[in-house]
Amino acid sequence: MWVTAAVALLSTASASARPKPPAQDLCRPFEAAQLSVHAEWGQPTATNGCFFFSGPYELGRDDHLGPRAVFTRAGDRITARLGSRITFSGVVRGDRVQLRRVSDHEFGSTWTVTEIIDARFVNSATGCTELRGTYRYTECDTARPQSCPGRCTIATPVTFTER
Repeated sequence: MWVTAAVALLSTASASARPKPPAQDLCRPFEAAQLSVHAEWGQPTATNGCFFFSGPYELGRDDHLGPRAVFTRAGDRITARLGSRITFSGVVRGDRVQLRRVSDHEFGSTWTVTEIIDARFVNSATGCTELRGTYRYTECDTARPQSCPGRCTIATPVTFTER
């Protein structure tokens, strides 16, 4: 019995003496081919006196960017689907991601909306499935291209987290 206890004590001591693996500087960005995540939209900075064709929650007249997103990744290409018909497309470069969506809307004439999510993968307590960045919205009245981009804009922080 004494020998068994000594062997157990020695194996425990040697296991705790092993060096820990180095912490990763960058997390492994959304490595799954498809990942459903929670979208948390921060307090928007939006131009007063405007309505918006698209935006977080009820801020968008036609398109509402809600609390869920499905990311699909193939190599350095990535898409984010926010709802049944809202898809952002982009590219992953290291820990950076830039997603873009261009859509047309009608209001007296055709307006082209450009939405960009510029974000970065960060280490999180749940393990490398957090993407933090900024969402930006601009619009252009195609009947008056000289005034583009228009004065109505949105900027808001956004975080995508696996939940």
